[in-house]
Amino acid sequence: SSTLASPPFDATLSGSISQSSPAADGRVTVRLGMTMTGGATGDLVIDLTGTPLDDGGVVLDTSVISLGPANQPSLYQGAVSSLRGTQIGATVRSAGRPTLQLTITAQPDPTGSSVTGSVRANVGG
Repeated sequence: SSTLASPPFDATLSGSISQSSPAADGRVTVRLGMTMTGGATGDLVIDLTGTPLDDGGVVLDTSVISLGPANQPSLYQGAVSSLRGTQIGATVRSAGRPTLQLTITAQPDPTGSSVTGSVRANVGG
C-alpha cells in the first residue's frame, strides 16, 4: 500500500542485519533493514553507528531511523532515543504529520544475520 497506517499501530518486524567495515576511526554501522506486517505495512530501517562491542552490538554514537510505506520508505525520519539490549526507543518526524514515538523490539537470530520483532507507534513528542 502507498500509505502508512494511522497511529497508534502495532506491527510485526522481520528483516536482515548487516554491519559495515570499520571506518578509519574504528566505528561501524549496524543496519537493521526490516519490513512491517500486521497492523501496518512498510519499511523500518535503523542505522546504529558506534564503536563495536565484543557481543556484536555497538556503543551508540549516532543513529538514523527511517519509517514509511514501501514506495516512500523515508516518509518519517528520526533517531534512536534509547537503546537497551533488544529494546529501542525512537522519535520520528514527517512534514505535516504528527510526530511518532516508536517502541521497537528487535531480536537477532543466533547467526546474527536476520532479525525479528515488533514496533508500536504512538503519536507524541
